[in-house]
Amino acid sequence: MKDYSSIDIPNPQINAGLDATRFIPYASKTQKSYRRASIIVLALFLLGIVFVAVLLILNSLKIKDVNVSGNSYYSEDELCAAAGITSDSRFFELNAKQMEELISVSCPRVERVSVKKSFPRTVTVTVTESELKYYFEYNSRFYSLTKALKVVEESKQSERFELEGLVLIKLPDILSVRVGFSPEFNTDKSHTYIETFLSALSEATQPFASADQMNSIDLTNKFDILITLNSGSRIEFGKAEMLPEKMLLAQTLIDDSSQYVGVPFRFSVKDVNEGWYGALTDESIGG
Repeated sequence: MKDYSSIDIPNPQINAGLDATRFIPYASKTQKSYRRASIIVLALFLLGIVFVAVLLILNSLKIKDVNVSGNSYYSEDELCAAAGITSDSRFFELNAKQMEELISVSCPRVERVSVKKSFPRTVTVTVTESELKYYFEYNSRFYSLTKALKVVEESKQSERFELEGLVLIKLPDILSVRVGFSPEFNTDKSHTYIETFLSALSEATQPFASADQMNSIDLTNKFDILITLNSGSRIEFGKAEMLPEKMLLAQTLIDDSSQYVGVPFRFSVKDVNEGWYGALTDESIGG
């Protein structure tokens, strides 16, 4: 038998032209990819925890400061209650636009309102309140009214509004009345003349246009608007046109009639070119 024990077998040689990375075990590459993916997942998980924690902290921020300005009729507590702001209110739960709408409806004397939120825990409420000048009667109830025809309050007796110096106005064709809204009129007719007249009257500087001079305003007929003064005199305006001129003429006639002490007059300014006045029981005596 042939003896092979003396055969010299050379050690294997790696060809220098081959890529050595081909000989790295496959399991080693898989482990590195797995570690990389694990790190990414862990990082995302931690970021998620931080994000949720931040949301919880922000959501728990309760309102600390409420700054209210411009109010005189409504108290700060009344405005906050109308806006829905309480001691438990959270910053991100409050909606500024919604709070403005709530205040406008619940506080009808508020003409304009602005609500601003300041991070992290402050709300600022700024209001402009309308001056009450008038009241009217409907279904044996009395209602105060702004010059923009917004109903503010309801009362069973007129004395309350009279003591406040409000002037009675007589309105036509009222269908319904709700506090916080304008009276609902008969839609078959136009009633824009009412607001036009009251707006012009509120801007007038003539003495007769002040609340302590006027007793009532009759707006039931848009072609025959009438103001009755506390003296018993009355001013006939006709239609709601050329109102600044008519009011100036009315005051001129009133001043001219002052020589007749204690006499109630009828002043007509329906035609700004032919104004006249006379005792209520007599023919025209001036103009």
